[in-house]
Amino acid sequence: MPCHGYFIRGGGFWTMGIIGLALVLIVLYFIYKNSKDKSESNYTNVEKQNSKNEALEILNRKFANGEISEEEYLRKRDILKDDDLN
Repeated sequence: MPCHGYFIRGGGFWTMGIIGLALVLIVLYFIYKNSKDKSESNYTNVEKQNSKNEALEILNRKFANGEISEEEYLRKRDILKDDDLN
């Protein structure tokens, strides 16, 4: 009979082990999810900055070639620079 009582009381350890494992897995999931979101955000920021740099290069080239006026150049340049602040 003592063995039977041991298994009844010992059953709680299995439950605690499963709950502990579940908590560890949940914490690992949130760490993974958070790091993935940050890396995607950084990639988006780099891509956005590259796009703005490319737009400024095109604008500079058009102004240098005389395709646009100084007023139009300054207006568009200011718009692109204002986007950098946001």
